[in-house]
Amino acid sequence: MRDAKTGPILVHVVTQKGKGYGPAENSADKYHGVRQVRRPRPAPRPRPSPTRRPIKKLFGESLIKEAAKDKRIIGITPRCRPETGIDLFQKAFPDRTFDVGIAEQHAVNLRGRARHRGHEAVLRHLFDLPAARLRPSGARTSRSRSCRCASPWTAPAWSGADGPTHAGSFDIAYLGCLPGFVLMAAGDEADLVHMVATQVALDDCPSALRYPRGEGVGVTMPEEGKPLEIGKGRILKEGHKIALLSYGTRLAES
Repeated sequence: MRDAKTGPILVHVVTQKGKGYGPAENSADKYHGVRQVRRPRPAPRPRPSPTRRPIKKLFGESLIKEAAKDKRIIGITPRCRPETGIDLFQKAFPDRTFDVGIAEQHAVNLRGRARHRGHEAVLRHLFDLPAARLRPSGARTSRSRSCRCASPWTAPAWSGADGPTHAGSFDIAYLGCLPGFVLMAAGDEADLVHMVATQVALDDCPSALRYPRGEGVGVTMPEEGKPLEIGKGRILKEGHKIALLSYGTRLAES
């Protein structure tokens, strides 16, 4: 390429995931990012609370329930099945799940084609297709206690191991600029279930749903999700002097 006098030239390089690091080479769905390696400690890891279920599992289960009622729903993911709950959807609907590898652009194109064929796609990442119903869902931001939709991009340390480019604040900024785009962020696990149902019910606009990593906060779960009224919040506590407005998982701290 350096010495060529004419072009363009395409160099196709075949790589091996995790080359030189055994755990990454042998794991299809983990170790996509480089993070700090620490020596293992003898102390046991804390077990999940029985009342605080993993958010990604709740998302997958909620999506399965909706897909059981609507055969048009399919799932598209760029190689992030276990991290988002799409792996559960894949087990329930293997013929309606598509993993495009680390190719988010192709995920968008595939979703557009699926729309023309009468399918409603739920994407793992956040995208926009003009004049098309889009149901993207994202699950990669801060592991810290900060709201995953308000992780300050000015403080990369808050954005977790995925890096500052995965901070949820970017999603709100760029998706909020798109005309008619409905944005949702779950304040707790019950919100998540209702918001999945809301996305399925939306027929006239694209939408995006953000949900956090980790576990829920232990709220009472509904038997099934009910579509929410767009643009209307809920009052959790009455006051007279100070108003706290929450969007996403900052709710528990508020």
